[in-house]
Amino acid sequence: MWSSDLALQREDGLLWPRLSLEAKKRAGYAGPGDADVTNLLRTVRDIKVAVIFIERPKRDIKVSWRSMDGLDVSTIAASFSGGGHAAAAGATIENSTLAAVEELVLDRTRSALQEHRNNHSA
Repeated sequence: MWSSDLALQREDGLLWPRLSLEAKKRAGYAGPGDADVTNLLRTVRDIKVAVIFIERPKRDIKVSWRSMDGLDVSTIAASFSGGGHAAAAGATIENSTLAAVEELVLDRTRSALQEHRNNHSA
């Protein structure tokens, strides 16, 4: 369904797709959710954290995190006024662009992932 409209990036155990309003329109997807896509990302080998960015109307960006390595992603989500559980969390960032939110969220997620690795290395 999504084909090339789901822009997928991968870097050092971090996986993130972004789905713009235009891509959702081209795919014929009218739903607001991302659970199916986010849960599918959990199956990718060697991924420690997956983050999905879903652009919504009125410059709102929904962000969802999934952790496969024990990193508590709810603390990252809380820093964006979101919430959730250690392995699954989310936030909605209002009045911003997809690119700006992606940069900010990925920076914070990379830092948290690195700190987690440092604290749990043998």
